[in-house]
Amino acid sequence: MGRIGISCLFPASWHFSTSPVGCPRILNTNSCQIIVISLLAAAVSLLYFSVVIIRNKYGWLSKEKKFQRYLARVTDIEWLLENNF
Repeated sequence: MGRIGISCLFPASWHFSTSPVGCPRILNTNSCQIIVISLLAAAVSLLYFSVVIIRNKYGWLSKEKKFQRYLARVTDIEWLLENNF
């Protein structure tokens, strides 16, 4: 029987491990390990992509785009003011 242990970053009292007892009998130890590793990989990739999306939305490139939109609106308003008066 195999166990996955994650204790290198935590004290011994916080030891985390999974055993085949937590998985149904249909799944063997290897598939339980695969499930745990895939869940960890999914969580890490979700966190990474959320950080990338937040950086793209609120980063310096978006500020430049907002400034360009502002300039476009200002020129439109100036054009309207010049033509209406």
